[in-house]
Amino acid sequence: MNTIKNILVATDFTDASRTALDEAVALAEKLKSTVYVVHTVDNIEECAVDYCLSEEQIEGEKQKLMGEARRKLDAEISRFGNRHTVPILSHIRYGRTIEEILREEREKDINLLVIGPHARNSLWQRLRSHLTERLMERSYCDTLVVHRAA
Repeated sequence: MNTIKNILVATDFTDASRTALDEAVALAEKLKSTVYVVHTVDNIEECAVDYCLSEEQIEGEKQKLMGEARRKLDAEISRFGNRHTVPILSHIRYGRTIEEILREEREKDINLLVIGPHARNSLWQRLRSHLTERLMERSYCDTLVVHRAA
């Protein structure tokens, strides 16, 4: 069995992602691993129907979304305070979610991806390809899907 030195948690700030982060930190403490936490801000669509955003508008919205994501990610990690004994490093990425998570895996030499399942509450969510399943299929490393206790 390969040694797990680097664990990546992909978060969208849901309860499921929070549970995945909790489990990843607990596992990392046992294995003396590093935890990387990544959140991806999706690409902003330039045009919709007959209206297009200017480059300045897109950049302004991107910076706003990245700033909001940074605040949420910092708050998520601060929940652990000083009670954890492993490094927890965070990164905000911009682009297509799955592609950016896979890029983070490669760049950080990740051994284990930990994710929470994404809910399929609406018909649209049930019909489109599920993010968790697509990550499991395309991940370069082992993937652990953590379900929240009922």
